[in-house]
Amino acid sequence: MKKLSIILLYCLCITTFSGCFKDYEERYLFTENRVEFEDAVVNDNSSGKTFPILGPVASGEGTVRYRVNMTGEQADVDRTVNFRIVVEETTAREGIDYRLPQERVITIPANDSFGWLELEILPDGGGNPVVVFELVETGDIGVMDRYHQIGVRISFPFTAPDPGEVEELDGIRYFKNITFGANSNQNVGYYIDLETGNAYTASGADDNQEKIDFIVLRSGAGSGINLLTPSSGSVTAWGSSSRIPEEWDVRNNGSIARIQNATGSEQDLFDQATSRAELWALYDELLLGITDRVGYSGTNHGPASRVREVSAGDLLLYRLQEAHRNVFAIVKVEEVVDASTGHIRGEMKSGEAPVIRQLGLTGVGASTADYIDFSRGIILTEGEAELEPENIDVVHMRGSNSKHNLISVTHDGGLSAFSSALQTRVEGWPVRNNTTMVNLGQDQVYADLYESLNEDDRQVMEDAFDMASQQGAPEGRLTQIATGDIIMLNNEDRGIIVAINVIAADDSAGMIIRYKMSEE
Repeated sequence: MKKLSIILLYCLCITTFSGCFKDYEERYLFTENRVEFEDAVVNDNSSGKTFPILGPVASGEGTVRYRVNMTGEQADVDRTVNFRIVVEETTAREGIDYRLPQERVITIPANDSFGWLELEILPDGGGNPVVVFELVETGDIGVMDRYHQIGVRISFPFTAPDPGEVEELDGIRYFKNITFGANSNQNVGYYIDLETGNAYTASGADDNQEKIDFIVLRSGAGSGINLLTPSSGSVTAWGSSSRIPEEWDVRNNGSIARIQNATGSEQDLFDQATSRAELWALYDELLLGITDRVGYSGTNHGPASRVREVSAGDLLLYRLQEAHRNVFAIVKVEEVVDASTGHIRGEMKSGEAPVIRQLGLTGVGASTADYIDFSRGIILTEGEAELEPENIDVVHMRGSNSKHNLISVTHDGGLSAFSSALQTRVEGWPVRNNTTMVNLGQDQVYADLYESLNEDDRQVMEDAFDMASQQGAPEGRLTQIATGDIIMLNNEDRGIIVAINVIAADDSAGMIIRYKMSEE
């Protein structure tokens, strides 16, 4: 009885003071030496695995250690235990994401039962990779079969492009080989900064939201690899993957377009572009002709806040011009691995976009309407517009029958056509600017007129609106707006005259406009 009490007391002490040895009867009723990971003993296995995955360990933590326990009798000399990397379970890259200071050997000091595996996290790794370690039988030291493996997840804020693959040209940066991960890629982030080429992980993007231009998300519903701006409402279709964009304070509202099966000459023009002017000329040419391409679909090709089915051979166009960020880019897609763990790989050229007044409009119905402030060149949500109604010139919405609409906030009939509740809310604004418009259509003479206008000459802009008013009575609502339309707009209350060139208007997607503006 006394002997049993001693055994029970010993077991209690082991449990209390080590906090790591469980299954006492399995380990300590024999004297042979066996090793196990402390963390494999005290942590549950990860889902679908026979070992726990620890972490994530942040990239700035330097060297971390994981304890190894040895059962049985201690020795009066140092003992060594070997371990290996379980390659088939590991996504981290040795020498890039991590280093092993002890190589693959753990030392159990003399007269001791514990050793340490050291893992050094390197600063230039990327993604959220995992490295899996396995203790192996070494001489007369065996292993505890259920507790001889652990995984460690490492978290880097972003994956940077190889500096040796980046060249500074005339006003643009050329990325000769760049990879963007899909949303479950463990090695390359999927929140993309087109200015630097950095591919951020979710946690890294959370701290750098103003730098994120688009997100790479793979759809299991048949649309393959998708690109979405942080402002896109479609991020909710990916559940937890959409968490960060929905919570961000800054959600960049850029415009993405996909040039499917770019011709050889188009790809040659990309290759030959060595200046900002040449790259912008190609961007402009491709964007202006996108709706005329064979098989064009606004849903798949944009320009919009989302494009689908990204494929090898595409040229991807992106532009964002906001107060805090001005960037445009063309990506030449050379490889696509169509999986949530996949990626997009290719070349990219990016730079600061020429200052052009351009807006990408994506509002569909009352809940997602675009409230436009032409003076600042920004688009506001309804909640934002309610806080500064004096700055709203017009509302953009797309209807199933009326297609793209521009509606003055004083045009109750136009607002109620989409939602009576919307009309009621806007009627309650303390300031409602009265805006009238004329759609001159797509005749070349009006396109030439637009190009000739000097927005710095107030009289010229006034004369242009007066001329438009003679072609048709100014209205508070325009419907069926189409690519190529030239529109003259006058916000009488703010003293703003705007000439609009509709660059692209897809009946099932967004609309891009360029404009010239004169203020009193």
